[in-house]
Amino acid sequence: MQQSYNWDARHHDRVYRGWKDMVIRRQKGLMTNAKRLHTKKEKKPDWATEELYQQMVNHWNNQRFIEKSAKCSASRRSEAQPGDGPHRHLSGSKSYVKRKIDFVSNLIVFYIFI
Repeated sequence: MQQSYNWDARHHDRVYRGWKDMVIRRQKGLMTNAKRLHTKKEKKPDWATEELYQQMVNHWNNQRFIEKSAKCSASRRSEAQPGDGPHRHLSGSKSYVKRKIDFVSNLIVFYIFI
């Protein structure tokens, strides 16, 4: 069964960007879970063909990938100050503009109460 969706042409770019962002996030999750499954159980994901799985394993075993993975892993575990523990993002997923608006709003509130 094929299902199609229709929307006004003026919304096309916005809908396409939203769809593309969702696909990218889902793809990253699939790859992360596939690598985790391979690392812990040496099993291929149900959705991957044998050929695709072998390509992924070759990629994960590539020296450049191993070095980059180790560098990123060390960066995630790094501490800003000794004893602080790994850096964590606590404000969630926000765009630069949203962070700027929040920052300015907090400054205004801060100056009102001084």
